[in-house]
Amino acid sequence: PEGRKATLAETRRSFFWPYVITAAMAVCFCIMGAGVMHRQGIVPLADAPGFAGQLVSLYKEALGPGPAFLAAIAALSVMLTTVIAGIDAYARTFAAARAILTGRDDVSYSRGEYAFFSLFFVTIAVAAIFTLLSDLTGFLDLVTTASFVIAPGVALLNHLVVARCEMPEATRPSVASRLQSWLAIITMTGLAIAYFVLT
Repeated sequence: PEGRKATLAETRRSFFWPYVITAAMAVCFCIMGAGVMHRQGIVPLADAPGFAGQLVSLYKEALGPGPAFLAAIAALSVMLTTVIAGIDAYARTFAAARAILTGRDDVSYSRGEYAFFSLFFVTIAVAAIFTLLSDLTGFLDLVTTASFVIAPGVALLNHLVVARCEMPEATRPSVASRLQSWLAIITMTGLAIAYFVLT
């Protein structure tokens, strides 16, 4: 109903299955990469269209043209929904952050602010497509390396938000979850430092 906020249990349930499905998909892609591409010595193509076509061809060879067509539609749907979800999340986050930084008591934002930040990130995405995707493998290396290096900082900020700040005590993580979070932050920090030392 309008105006009703989801409970903590409802929010957790809404996140649970997407996490499970994402983990299962990740395992499937690892199996496909290691069991099919790596074993057969298939080198991923550098350009995005070529790599997408390569994946569809693998499905076609293994399962036939019908499943390959469905796999192509599924891949396009996954990429499209991921882009939409990412732009939506960034637009909402930046609009709310702007409200906080300008000293507003209410961190809500108008449709105009949301639309502005959405168009801003769409513009960045389009610019990235036309300037950075000529070499897909190089772009993926850049993105994954950057994500790997900044992950400890993002994890720390996320931990502070849910464990301190204005988070109600009843909705904060348990002591065990906080210890697990700190262990993950320390581990990621160590791996990031090792990356700089070894490269």
